[in-house]
Amino acid sequence: MVNITGLVKEDGAVVGYQLSNGQTLSSAEGVALARQGGIQGVGISERDGNEYLFLA
Repeated sequence: MVNITGLVKEDGAVVGYQLSNGQTLSSAEGVALARQGGIQGVGISERDGNEYLFLA
């Protein structure tokens, strides 16, 4: 299991996540991994039809 260590931003918007194992994921990949229980300490939320991760 990994943790989020950083955010990947484009024009001020979060488009991905940096993980404690050095991997970088898109937002959609991060949500999918979190759904599988692969990211520790996060929850999934939705705004304007877009899912994203938040620290739980």
